[in-house]
Amino acid sequence: MSDLSREDLRSILEEALAERDKERDLAATPALTPEQWAEDSSVSRQTKQRRRLVVRMLSRYNGFESIESLLGAVKGHKLSLYTASKIVIDNLRQEGLKVASINEYKSCFPDFFERVLKVKIDRVDFNKLVGETSGEVTTSKASPSQDNFVRMLRVANAKDKVLLGMLASGFRVGEAISRKMSDLEIRPQGYARVTLKPSETKAKYKRYVFLTKELVDWIQAYHLTVKSDWVLPGEQMDHFSSSSALRRVKELFVTVGLHDTDTEIYSPHSLRTFADTAMSKAGLDRKYIEIICGHKSKLGATAAYIDPTDLETAWHAIEPQLSWISKTFEVVKEDTRLRTEFEAYKDKMERLVRGLLANLLRSDDPDRIERAMRILGEKSDPVSKTFEAMRQLPEAQVEPAPKE
Repeated sequence: MSDLSREDLRSILEEALAERDKERDLAATPALTPEQWAEDSSVSRQTKQRRRLVVRMLSRYNGFESIESLLGAVKGHKLSLYTASKIVIDNLRQEGLKVASINEYKSCFPDFFERVLKVKIDRVDFNKLVGETSGEVTTSKASPSQDNFVRMLRVANAKDKVLLGMLASGFRVGEAISRKMSDLEIRPQGYARVTLKPSETKAKYKRYVFLTKELVDWIQAYHLTVKSDWVLPGEQMDHFSSSSALRRVKELFVTVGLHDTDTEIYSPHSLRTFADTAMSKAGLDRKYIEIICGHKSKLGATAAYIDPTDLETAWHAIEPQLSWISKTFEVVKEDTRLRTEFEAYKDKMERLVRGLLANLLRSDDPDRIERAMRILGEKSDPVSKTFEAMRQLPEAQVEPAPKE
């Protein structure tokens, strides 16, 4: 214990409290029906579509007429939820579905069973038991470099620039596109805070996300051209659709040369990873980053015990490092008194040097000229050329040395 710092002990305590709070929340939250889980208003339209498919696939691939029948079998210990999930994954592999798509479906199963059956599922155990076929190549979310992100911003139009800025602040797609202008709590310094209610977040905890002054300026400039209550307006008075947002982000990745590979893909989630990395490099405490980005596995106790004012103060301290296009210049006002004194001193020295050179050049003594050159500086071409030019001046053009 003596080797643990105060911060280490605090982190251990926060993790323990997070685990405890997660268990309490699971017990206190009413169980959802499969339909309620699939139609959760806090997730994007695309996620809702994926959840509906997950519900249908669970019953169909496991040979049940309805999802309720499958859940009954799991409750009666006739079927393991791990086995039910594995059967779906195996069928998707046999159908030749891409690995990235399989993993997206796979990630839905633990959340489904936790919120519908009220059981706690360890993600590590789940992945081991459901598993992946031997030799299967998994994909991960790639994150753009800072240079590539700036390139994306430079080729983006006004609306896309706002979308990129929102995602690179820590928002999920559904959270970003559903923001209204009234959600922006703009501070006197020009940046803004956005408060996300528990019902609006994936982890079901209240969150705060901050927008730099640069991003707020982009939003305000964009809204000079549109009239809408939505930060990112779509068609028919609604907000920008998740499918449109996904498509535009993907197009911008491709435009700057960031293409998917067999092992890495670029998606809007890549920009949340980018936001996490940028705040970390700027020196923001890890617990604050987890709250802003809403990392579900670690948000419980952290969100409950962090003072929002401390969070905002810490973020604002690193804000200058989170501006991607705007540059900060320090304006220095010239001191006119010093400028006048310098010009007078410069003029005086020029007249003094001219006088000394005139006196020296009236003599043909090479030793005297050599000593003068050493006094004025190393023997170099510039000095030699100066002397040569002065030697060729007519006597009348040579100023006498000033009298002190």
